[in-house]
Amino acid sequence: RRATGDMTFTVGSAQRLELPDATFGVGTCTLALHHVPARQRATALAQMYRVTRPGGRLLLADFDPARPPLLRHPGSGRTLRAVATGGPLEDLTAGAGYRVDSVGALPLLRYVLATRTAT
Repeated sequence: RRATGDMTFTVGSAQRLELPDATFGVGTCTLALHHVPARQRATALAQMYRVTRPGGRLLLADFDPARPPLLRHPGSGRTLRAVATGGPLEDLTAGAGYRVDSVGALPLLRYVLATRTAT
């Protein structure tokens, strides 16, 4: 509702983004990476890199396995196990080719802000 005319939002499978190369200036993956099977996460980040324009940005955020889960949530144990298999977000991001600009943590979350290198 609040998007301006030059904004586009797309939903798809992170491992198989059916979008042209270098399409987006900004991408986000928030609280979703733990849903991608661990063995397919590098593929998902490679796809994000592919569709990000050179110089474009990515914000990747997910739950922090070092923080206690929200125990009242019925899927908290399953979510914590999935998050724990992810490894450091900055390693996944850098492995895809992004330059990691900052890494941080907020209550319950960890995040990476990265830039696609020019190629």
